[in-house]
Amino acid sequence: MSISRIIAVFIVAVGALTGLHFIATVIYHDGSPEYPIWEAWNWVMAAAFVPMIAFTLRDKMAMQRDSDGADGPVTRRYLEANVLFYAVAGLAVSFFWNWLWGFNPGSEGEWAAEGHVQIWAIFQPVYAPVTIATGARLWRKRLALSVASATTAGTRRRAPRRRRAAAGTSDGAAGRAPPS
Repeated sequence: MSISRIIAVFIVAVGALTGLHFIATVIYHDGSPEYPIWEAWNWVMAAAFVPMIAFTLRDKMAMQRDSDGADGPVTRRYLEANVLFYAVAGLAVSFFWNWLWGFNPGSEGEWAAEGHVQIWAIFQPVYAPVTIATGARLWRKRLALSVASATTAGTRRRAPRRRRAAAGTSDGAAGRAPPS
């Protein structure tokens, strides 16, 4: 199994477990303001953002490089790459802002603490499907996430092969003479 497939499985697993744990929290949580399992799980969610941002950014850049420019048609590939990238980027900003605020909860009033709990209640149900979609797309595309492959991907394109005319006839390409 390739490294990109292992990363894809990790991303999908994090998304699925986040969704399941979000639902299970209602069942096991005692109502206290502390969420120790979420505090530990946030580190795993943060780790999943690194390959998600790298993959979606690379996919978006590859789509732009392969497109016909800014005035090209809006294709399904264009929409998939852009929507997924901006969804992951927006979730990352929301996640890290809310998570880092949790390390210093006394910096704001009581009303803010309740607001941050509500942000988590909105964030986690959105995080799960976006994470699963990103991992599934990575699984299908089999893209490596290395910087070296991202920078050389555009230079490895092969020139199209020309068809050769039947022996004894001129192929008319650049004034070449027929083979003898």
